[in-house]
Amino acid sequence: MKPKQYVPTETLMDALKAHENYVDFLRENESVLGLDDFKIAIRLRMFETGKELGDIFKAAHLKTSYAYQILNGQRQPTRDKILQFAFGMSLNIEKTNQLLSCATKQPLYAKRKRDAAIIFAILHSQSIETLNEHLILQGFEPLYTD
Repeated sequence: MKPKQYVPTETLMDALKAHENYVDFLRENESVLGLDDFKIAIRLRMFETGKELGDIFKAAHLKTSYAYQILNGQRQPTRDKILQFAFGMSLNIEKTNQLLSCATKQPLYAKRKRDAAIIFAILHSQSIETLNEHLILQGFEPLYTD
């Protein structure tokens, strides 16, 4: 993630006034705001996908009530839960790592065997189910258990 640059509050206030749409404001000012708040970051990514929340939760193998608790800030997500969200939204590596960073979790790192399997799955558009099977076969902790 890029380092934050200083922008006066007045400048941001002017930008808020000038924008008709809050999501457009977030997109244009993402580097300034840092989007270090996971709740904001994940909601922005969800909006960008255009997918229904229920579809994201289902694709991610997340229980609806648990997913909403994460989105509402009632629960702190584990790294694997964030990765599940990323798969549910079909995020690329960059956006997945941004989401992990916003939640103060380690980004995916190709030199870690388990992470390499996850990176491979993302780069090759594999399903979360295929990834989970591969992780289990390789003796790694699965992303989810049903």
